[in-house]
Amino acid sequence: MSEIVLAVHFSAGADGRPTADGNVAVLVDGMPEFAVAQERVTREKYDGGFLESARYALDNSGISISDVKAVAVSTFGRPDAPDNPQTSGSRVVVGV
Repeated sequence: MSEIVLAVHFSAGADGRPTADGNVAVLVDGMPEFAVAQERVTREKYDGGFLESARYALDNSGISISDVKAVAVSTFGRPDAPDNPQTSGSRVVVGV
């Protein structure tokens, strides 16, 4: 069985809302299968979300969310520390 990872990048403002440059990638056994920027899916320049692009990437890869083994998250501009550039980048990997 293949190991599938959904990788998500988004930026959040001090209020927790997405700000710019949301992206999603699907990796199968460590190799990129599909990647897309949120703004390409929603047609909104600088769209920082990721839900629509995640659905789009999984659909175009022929992969169900139940097949995803982990979600890797990259973000800049944490809402809990908006003025601290030292802590504004975080990476989280969560098993599903």
